[in-house]
Amino acid sequence: MFPAEVIIVPIFLLSVFGILAIYFVLRNRERLAMIERGADPSLFQTKSQNTYSLGLRTALFLIGIGLGIFAGSIIDAYTILEDETAYFGTIFLFGGLSLAAGHYLAKKEKMD
Repeated sequence: MFPAEVIIVPIFLLSVFGILAIYFVLRNRERLAMIERGADPSLFQTKSQNTYSLGLRTALFLIGIGLGIFAGSIIDAYTILEDETAYFGTIFLFGGLSLAAGHYLAKKEKMD
């Protein structure tokens, strides 16, 4: 017999692929139907998002995670706190702070 992991992974991957395929097929059909009814094709062009902002937020988030792991190891070494509490608490704290900083910086850049 196969272990459950061998069966679950392909089912998960096929499900994700199937959902994405259905999404794109239905989106294409909807757009073609709207064009046949006389809609302007330029409606379907998405505005380019600021990749600088996404990169900045991602970088700050990963830096925050790294700082959280580092701070968790220091707290774990010098206090009587449990490992899980020290690591997870500081990872989420620093990750959240970095996301807030990224949001603030992106908002500040958008105003300029």
